[in-house]
Amino acid sequence: MSSTAIPTKMRALFLVKRVTDFNQVDLASCFEVREVDVPTPTSGQVLVKVECSPINPSNLSILKGEYSDSSKSPLPSLLGTEASGTVVASGGGFFAWTMLGKRVGVFGNEGMWAEYVCVNALSCVSLPDDVSFEGGASCFVNPLTVVAFVEIAQARGIKALVHTAGASALGKMLVKHAKDAGIDVIAVVRRPEQAKILDAIGA
Repeated sequence: MSSTAIPTKMRALFLVKRVTDFNQVDLASCFEVREVDVPTPTSGQVLVKVECSPINPSNLSILKGEYSDSSKSPLPSLLGTEASGTVVASGGGFFAWTMLGKRVGVFGNEGMWAEYVCVNALSCVSLPDDVSFEGGASCFVNPLTVVAFVEIAQARGIKALVHTAGASALGKMLVKHAKDAGIDVIAVVRRPEQAKILDAIGA
């Protein structure tokens, strides 16, 4: 079941050879935009028309084959583990059907750096009207990392954290969540203007 006209083809970004250095002169040759079939959702899955997909530090490690067992993954491979968009088709199943037409944040296996992606409906989070696609595209990796940081700190009785990427999106989330939990954050930044931003949110 679909809520809109869906094309048969889409564009997707593929990694065709491992990145060795992000300053290498032939960096673009590591990637190809290819036209492929739009995937069809099966039972329990939904098809999401992707609007935004972030580049997380883990993605950069995957490009170099340094994350988990990514060095063993065959090439070419699809990229991207997190995105936001609109559910345009359901493969069946109650929850998948209820997501049809909704704006969502999604998380799953590689393949989010494409125009459409199929994911388990349970991997979708419905976005409130006041949350943009840009914000919704980062509603899994960074927030859950922050929650893990704070829960580990609480379990170990830690009263302060040092974060060396203080001005990052994750760093700003960490300042707010840790403050609510009574944990101080020492945020390391590169520029004075970044310190002012963090001061304003309670660092």
